[in-house]
Order: sequence, then C-alpha cells, then structure tokens
Amino acid sequence: MAMNTAAQPMAPTKRRPAGVTVLGILTLLVGILSFLAGIIVIALGFVQFLSQINIGFSNPLLSGIAYLALGVLLFLCGAGLLRLAMWALGLGIILWILAIVLNVIPLAYGIHLSLFNYVAIGFSVLIIIYLIAVRNHFR
Repeated sequence: MAMNTAAQPMAPTKRRPAGVTVLGILTLLVGILSFLAGIIVIALGFVQFLSQINIGFSNPLLSGIAYLALGVLLFLCGAGLLRLAMWALGLGIILWILAIVLNVIPLAYGIHLSLFNYVAIGFSVLIIIYLIAVRNHFR
C-alpha cells in the first residue's frame, strides 16, 4: 500500500488588510489612553472633592467611569480587529457611529460645530465605510 506524500492544498487563509492592521493598532492605543484618562479624571474628581476647588468637572466620577468603559471597549475592539473577529467589526462600527453622535450633540445645545467636530465626523464616516468594505475578511 503506497502512501500519498503529495502535499495537500491548504485552505486559503484570509490576509488582514493593512488598513485593518493600522486601525486595530490605533484603536488599541486610543483604548489605553481613554482608560488612563478615566483614571486621571476620577483622581482629579477626588482632588476636587477633597480640596473644594472646582477643577471643571461637573461629575468626575461618572465622566471617569465613562472613559474607563470606553477605554475597555476600544481596547477589546482593537484586539478583535487585529484578529479579524466578526464581533469586533460590529463593535467598531457601533463605536464609530457613537463618535459621530458625540460630535453632533453640541448642535442640540445650539453650539456651532468646530473644525475638529467636522474632521472627526468625516473620519468616522470614512472608517465605517472602510470597515463595511473589508467585512469579507472577518470571520
């Protein structure tokens, strides 16, 4: 009985697009920075509470918790994007839609949007379009 030693064709593996790699790394970094910002905001809130000096945060504990939570979500999203996880694709799109909403909120208060808001909205829209365009690479 002869053994077949011919190499069996491997199932094609999906390569991660360079844009997803860059986006994943940047999302990881922003997640870390957001988490650190949450710690700093909470610490400043305690300083504000203990010293009775108004540092400028109306509710630093809630703001800090929001930054911490966002940091964790961004970090998980970045790690998932680097692994081409389908859940990370969905989470990324949700987070970028949230970024658009947060940049449009000033309009509800009669505040004109700054150039930063317009740039952030534009980048968010482009990233959402890009993620949808490369969705077939995710599993």
